Amino acid sequence: MRLETFEQLVLKVRPLFEELESSKLRHGRMSHLPTLEDKLLCVLMYYRTYISHVFLGYLFNLHNANICRLLAKNGAITS
Repeated sequence: MRLETFEQLVLKVRPLFEELESSKLRHGRMSHLPTLEDKLLCVLMYYRTYISHVFLGYLFNLHNANICRLLAKNGAITS
């Protein structure tokens, strides 16, 4: 994916992501992936390669449960 395409995708996803974040009743700990761009890159890498949650967690320095939650949140955005 080209950088320009990725930036366009971020612009499209940002309003949906912010809406989902604002609808939370409580905000927990800060994510180890602080930006939407980091989270989107992680999700795109998973859907492009279908590597395991454990390995993806290793790449992004996250526990595989956090990867699982991130991918589940992605399902809420795309639905």
